[in-house]
Amino acid sequence: MKVIVIGGGAAGLTSLKYLTTAHQFYPDLDPIEARLFEAEDSIGGVFQYRAWRGGELVSSKFLTTFSDFRLPEDTADFIGLHEFKEYLLNYALHFKLYDYIRCKAAVSNVRPREDGQPGHLVTVFYRDTQQYSECTCDAVIVCSGLHLTPSFPDTIPGLLAVPPATPPRRQTRQNTASSWVIPAKGAVFAPSGPDVSWMHWISSTKAQSLRGAAAAPRRSFRLLHSSEFKNRDGPANEFLNADGTPSTVVILGGGETAHDIAYFAVNNPGVGRVVMSTRDGFFLAPKVTPEPIILKVWGRPYPGKRPNKPIDTTIASLFDTAYVPPLLQRSMLLWDYYDAWVRGMFAAICGTTGGFDQWVGRVSSQRDHVDSFFVVKTDKAIPYISAPYRGGFWNTIRAFLINIPIKDNEGRVIELAPWPTSIKKVKDYEKEVMEFPDTGSPESEMLKKKEPVQPDVVIVSTGYRREFPFLDDKYPKLRECRVRGVYDKIEDGIAFVGFVRPAIGAIPPLAELQAQLWISRYIEHHLATKQGAAASEKAGLLSSPFPRRSKNAVPHYELDYKMHPRGGYDLSGNRHGVDHESYAYQLAVDMGAAPTATHVLRRHGWKVFYTWAMGSNFNIKFRLVGPWAIPHQAGEIMRSELWNVVSRTGGVVFVVTYTIIPQVIFGILSLLIMGGAHAGRVLRSLLKLLSG
Repeated sequence: MKVIVIGGGAAGLTSLKYLTTAHQFYPDLDPIEARLFEAEDSIGGVFQYRAWRGGELVSSKFLTTFSDFRLPEDTADFIGLHEFKEYLLNYALHFKLYDYIRCKAAVSNVRPREDGQPGHLVTVFYRDTQQYSECTCDAVIVCSGLHLTPSFPDTIPGLLAVPPATPPRRQTRQNTASSWVIPAKGAVFAPSGPDVSWMHWISSTKAQSLRGAAAAPRRSFRLLHSSEFKNRDGPANEFLNADGTPSTVVILGGGETAHDIAYFAVNNPGVGRVVMSTRDGFFLAPKVTPEPIILKVWGRPYPGKRPNKPIDTTIASLFDTAYVPPLLQRSMLLWDYYDAWVRGMFAAICGTTGGFDQWVGRVSSQRDHVDSFFVVKTDKAIPYISAPYRGGFWNTIRAFLINIPIKDNEGRVIELAPWPTSIKKVKDYEKEVMEFPDTGSPESEMLKKKEPVQPDVVIVSTGYRREFPFLDDKYPKLRECRVRGVYDKIEDGIAFVGFVRPAIGAIPPLAELQAQLWISRYIEHHLATKQGAAASEKAGLLSSPFPRRSKNAVPHYELDYKMHPRGGYDLSGNRHGVDHESYAYQLAVDMGAAPTATHVLRRHGWKVFYTWAMGSNFNIKFRLVGPWAIPHQAGEIMRSELWNVVSRTGGVVFVVTYTIIPQVIFGILSLLIMGGAHAGRVLRSLLKLLSG
């Protein structure tokens, strides 16, 4: 079996690792011939080339790291982006992946084989030799990443002097390809005609959209995309205008990157005014369990105090995802409880229900529910946003009794604004004016009291486009992948790994589970086909038993893992938004890798059982059983590293209201429903016996 992986980020590396080690878990399988092609000079993906300088992960090391390659115990709970890049490089070194990796190799075209045989024909452009090569393979795993092609809003008149480019389709090569070409060998040919490699197109797009547009004579402001800004290493006063005056910086977007940039800008001496504009607000939550101060004394932070429990480790999976019957899964009870808990807790310790210390920029009422938005988990900018809006008699009393630590903004403010309607020349103003609608929101009312916004720098932080210009039109699109957003039909031999986005959680561990699922399914399909049997799976269906399902794994069932559409926003359909906990458990159940409670307790003891029941869905929990089981190593990690974090309470009030109460409520409901269903089956059997 020959498989090509496209992309050397976290998703690509973990996919390659499972391909190269699959024969250790499948005795009937010969070693897979795997190759990974990376267009850049090195592996690491977004963490290598598009990482915010000084940036830090918003997900903890416990959840983010891969199941069988952990960070040292003395590593901080939240590591820097540079540290995670080093982690990925060490991951590749530890599992000896470099032998299968070729960098400076951009895949320019993937299409079905032209000789009528199953498989794919892949064209690769080698930057170092400026030549192309072709090879055939049985399957392709696309891991080109979420953060590649910058997205610019095209509905703001005056913003773009040059419209964003669209990627060119690949010109296919008609050369006869060998069955498998190792990058250093094989038929190599020079490029001809106007064909443009993928990497070259990205470079030209930046030049056109950023530099070319910024140079347009009719525009008085500089336009940057956050991807370019994040790589900057300029001086502290880089934003100063040509005449030495501080500049006005406008950030378009309300996500985590926008907040990071706003924080950087408001603390930059070259910036005089910072405005952050959002389409429909945001919802901010802390990445660490809040520690409120009571009566302004009890709970105050002090030097050397250990950070509290990371939020993404606090979800008790028992009766949240594990052992939750379908009837409860399909209801809104779980979602509604956590939405009400978040609002109530934030109101008590912050004074506002719109988000953590978030007094402005609330999501519209039509979709203001935790089941329908991505949570912003970086809180550096929020003190500068909320400062002008805090106050009031009752809030002063509440803050005296209980309040979170409030950072002194030293008089600096990040102004919040609705989404702009235009940028244009206005009489009596030297620079172009950014205009905003009157929405009646607090930020809109505040903005009307200030001078018009005349931007000197506009930083677009509206994300990236999901595009695959190298894929032939005959292949299913990402949105057409009916099986967990990973693939459509297993016999297609093509998968998309690393393209879901969790509301709270991390992409790398979900990519690991996606790779496990698809590779397992493809191996089973390959072995069945090799033996002359029909494919064991119909398109889009996973209800049939997994061929290697252990008796110690829970039976298959469906979870409600997709983000829910509300108020005209469908984050699941448009951006593949998922609930991390439910999606991870769904993939594990699909593989037969979710262990039963009795097996965990009987085989591994009470510490591992406690970590399994009271902890989040860490990937290592799904290697106790299943096709990728490493039970001894998994048990050791769970009773040491993960036990140490799961056993932290996060505070008495937090653990009681967020963990124990919902576990009791939904545990009783789940047991009653499952007991009723079992009693119904027994009764039907008795009636059938009596009637017979």
